[in-house]
Amino acid sequence: MIDCVFCKIIAGKQDANIVYEDARVLGFLDHRPIRIGHTLVISKKHYETIFDIPDDELAYLIQATKKLAGKIRQNLNAKGLRISNNNFPAARQIVPHIHFHIIPITGEAPFKVKLDRINVTKTDLEEIAAKIRAD
Repeated sequence: MIDCVFCKIIAGKQDANIVYEDARVLGFLDHRPIRIGHTLVISKKHYETIFDIPDDELAYLIQATKKLAGKIRQNLNAKGLRISNNNFPAARQIVPHIHFHIIPITGEAPFKVKLDRINVTKTDLEEIAAKIRAD
């Protein structure tokens, strides 16, 4: 889809800090994270919501999300993880392309219901992405 920012990232027409990629799925850091390491996992095929994606594609997407979540937990020393999916604007789906959020909880502060964004620099994102990708 031409106007979809996630499709532009997949096509290489928009920058992203990629932490995982295979033939069907892409994982990259949110550029306006809720917590350090906040990662988005998307299908490389454009589907708007969980209701549009075929079951086999959804299963693959969530399996990749689980795999990446484990790596984030280990490499960022997360004490917990929040994994979520929003569908439709009323649920705060900002980009109409199926995606899961992986939000690591690394500090003592509990996860807040109000989801404030934190400021990070391009260098911060590059360093975080390198930590997540490390084996």
